[in-house]
Amino acid sequence: MEKIDFTEMDIPKALLHIALPSMIGMFFATLYNLADMFWVGKLGYEQIASIGLFGIFFDFAIVFNEVVGVGSVALIARHYGAKNYGRVNEVVKQTLFLKLFIAFIFCFVGLVFVKDILIILGAEGDVIEYGIVYGRVMSVGFIFMLSCATIFTAMRGVGDARTPMKIMIFSNIINIVLDPVFIFYFGMGVRGAAFASVLAQAMSFGIGLWLITSRRHIVEITTKIEFDFKTMKNILFIGIPSGFEHLIRNISNMIAIRIIAGFGMTALAGVQICIRLMGIGWMPIFGLVLACGTLVGHNLGAKKPKQAEKTALKAGYMGAMIMIFAGIVFFIFSPTLVSFFNSTEEVVQAGVSFFRIISPFLVFMGFYIPLSGVFFGSGDTKPPMIITFITNLCFQIPMMILLSQIFEMKGAFLAYGLPMVLGSCLMFVWFSRGKWKEKKVE
Repeated sequence: MEKIDFTEMDIPKALLHIALPSMIGMFFATLYNLADMFWVGKLGYEQIASIGLFGIFFDFAIVFNEVVGVGSVALIARHYGAKNYGRVNEVVKQTLFLKLFIAFIFCFVGLVFVKDILIILGAEGDVIEYGIVYGRVMSVGFIFMLSCATIFTAMRGVGDARTPMKIMIFSNIINIVLDPVFIFYFGMGVRGAAFASVLAQAMSFGIGLWLITSRRHIVEITTKIEFDFKTMKNILFIGIPSGFEHLIRNISNMIAIRIIAGFGMTALAGVQICIRLMGIGWMPIFGLVLACGTLVGHNLGAKKPKQAEKTALKAGYMGAMIMIFAGIVFFIFSPTLVSFFNSTEEVVQAGVSFFRIISPFLVFMGFYIPLSGVFFGSGDTKPPMIITFITNLCFQIPMMILLSQIFEMKGAFLAYGLPMVLGSCLMFVWFSRGKWKEKKVE
């Protein structure tokens, strides 16, 4: 596969070269999530709520995935931009070892403590039982999910977003097909949805590992087990602030879910449907942040900081325009979108209310998220952590508690949107200071 110098490419073209395949891959992942929600929704809103609550624990695994993944992206992109390809491969190998270690820990915790986790998160009645059978199967999937994420990160880090896209399309189509088979034909219910997911993740990991160990990709690693603790330390040192950022985000989300759950399981189910649907809107945004981080790393590695700055701003503007369109769609078509997955009146009412309150704020998140890629690509990961701490824990949660008491459920929804404005302003100010250009990585 040909190595491309993205630092010499037109900025929008370079962003789209990486972002578009990432968007398409994530579209199929989101399509699976929606199909999963559709079929599980046929079982009942309790099953939807159980998947949503286990998803919070799943997000805690993503925290540690991000610690390693963000550090890996910064090192891979920087060394690729400097044309140090041997170092790129070494970083990938050590990242894979770290991810496997983390995955086995979460697999054990999920298998053994899933009931306690669900109760802590606010599950009640049948939601607990559904969550247990779903969660124990999904916990096994941590091993494949985190390892597969490493391979995809490495491929995108060298500018190849098309191979991960193809693998994601294949595995998610398999997942979509298997969902109703396991859920209804074999009568496995929510356990069947989990089995379909884990099988698809295992297939993705197997294909990706074969590509990078058989010299069929720019990224090449050997199967020999060789631990480089200095490289692991560098990966963790860069990634730990990002991990804390996601931990803060997940803690605030957990508190927010508990507050919403206080309005009933139908309200929780309605919000969970909206969050899955919003994944469509986030899809191009996260494609842009991946492209921004990769290209910023490439440009800094090639000693082109001005090009890195222009790339980040262009990604932010593109993201804002995309989310204006997404917000309009969610606001106008929210009743149809929510009722497609579950027609329970209370569920639809909660989902429509959430969408119509959140939609006007999405443009700010559309600018904020892609722009944050500049910090991940440069390895300067402390600013996003601090901004998330301020917006989520210091602002969002107190506002949610206050507004939910004054305006009840609608007040809680409003507190989801307000931090997007604050976060966007803080991110732009920190970006403008330019300290990220001076960050050194090894």
